[in-house]
Amino acid sequence: MLLISIEKVKFLASTHGVNVKEVDILLTEIEEEILKTLISEKYKIMLYLAMVNLHKVEDIAKITGHSYKNIHSDFNKNLGQYLREYFDPQSQAPRFGITSLRRTLFSLDQKYFCPHNDDDLTNILSNRLEENSEVEEASKVEEKVNNDSDCAH
Repeated sequence: MLLISIEKVKFLASTHGVNVKEVDILLTEIEEEILKTLISEKYKIMLYLAMVNLHKVEDIAKITGHSYKNIHSDFNKNLGQYLREYFDPQSQAPRFGITSLRRTLFSLDQKYFCPHNDDDLTNILSNRLEENSEVEEASKVEEKVNNDSDCAH
């Protein structure tokens, strides 16, 4: 039994730098060109959780209702080997294991990950600092006016 839906996992992935659109295209191409059948939702969820890199393998097993003892071999058998075949059909390497998936995909093609735009973050933070200081200044002026009016009585 799955403890999370594919939609929630995709949302989680998108908020943690995974380019969900490109990963979906990759999975569709593997299904159509290599497998000739659909990849189960369970293994798609495992893939996204592995790409997010927030969970230990034990946690991924619990979330997907999979046996921790077999998760490595099952992931490789049901998805990892097809990823390897897709990227490099002539070679035995690289490894697309559940623990190395993010690193391997990133080294092969960074399009599966969204770049972090530090400029946007800097702009947001500097705007917030400016807004906060304006609010703080207005608050001080209001406090001074109130204090002055108290003294007048």
